[in-house]
Amino acid sequence: MNRPFSTTPDDSSAAGAWRPAAFALLLALVVVGLSYLYWRAEEREVNDRRWRDLQTSADQIAYNLRDRMAAYELVLRGVKGYFDGSERIDREEFQAYVGALQLQATRPGLQGVSLVLYLPGDALPAHLADMRQRGFASYAVRPPGPRAVYTPITHIEPLEGENLKVLGFDVSTMDIAREALDRARDTGQLAVSGRLPLIQGQEQGMQPGLVMYQPVYDRLARLNDVQSRRDALRGWVSAPFRMSEVIAGLSAEFDADVGLEIFDGDISADDSRLFGKPWAGGMNRAPCPPRAVSILAGGTGRCACIRWRRSKRATAPVPMRLWPAWAP
Repeated sequence: MNRPFSTTPDDSSAAGAWRPAAFALLLALVVVGLSYLYWRAEEREVNDRRWRDLQTSADQIAYNLRDRMAAYELVLRGVKGYFDGSERIDREEFQAYVGALQLQATRPGLQGVSLVLYLPGDALPAHLADMRQRGFASYAVRPPGPRAVYTPITHIEPLEGENLKVLGFDVSTMDIAREALDRARDTGQLAVSGRLPLIQGQEQGMQPGLVMYQPVYDRLARLNDVQSRRDALRGWVSAPFRMSEVIAGLSAEFDADVGLEIFDGDISADDSRLFGKPWAGGMNRAPCPPRAVSILAGGTGRCACIRWRRSKRATAPVPMRLWPAWAP
């Protein structure tokens, strides 16, 4: 018996029609999923590599900074030795000694080397007469006014340009400098001041700096304790420097993609900034965790806090591909 003709689609035929489309969709989802997983793995690998590179750059910057500070320390210790061996400080000999060091070529960033004299208040008239007899007719201790103790800068090399302005300046009238002077005096070791404005170069804008102080005592004194050091004090050898010029001298050794900020201790206070500018659009917003770096190999060390960032160019996102790089 013949079956009647039917126009209703066969269920098995309909089911077979969408299977290729479903398989193609499933395959596409698998490819996209694998591509996404591969992209995330590649992104993690790239970011890890960038982080390692940043840490390497940070280590190099910290090492170079400590190395430069160690070079400054050696200069001061050498000048201290010169003063220790001198009964009377001859300006021409001091000029020749410091000139032979070629500071501008070998120690970029160092503004000069100076002697800060420990001067009891009643010795001021004799000191003024002595300095004027040496050829400084207009020499005066600044700021004026009676004090129990004066700490004027009496020698500085190179004695030219902006350095001429500091002769006679009473360093201890600045609280930050006085704290470092006292610390060096009482410990007998080199000390670094906190962030302070330097007299040199004020016309170009107030750029903060730091000053190293190395105490100088009577040669024959027995320095057994704090009081004996205070009694034997003759003065300090000092060296001012700006961190911006120190870093400029090291810039060739830095990764150009690293944004660098240096603070005198606390990074939360903008007035502690020694170098660098606040975050700008060209830098990645997320910084590397700040690192405290002792900027003295010896002495009563002071820590600078250094913070690094990668530039946006160096942290560009990894592009996502719809198939892995190894796919045909």
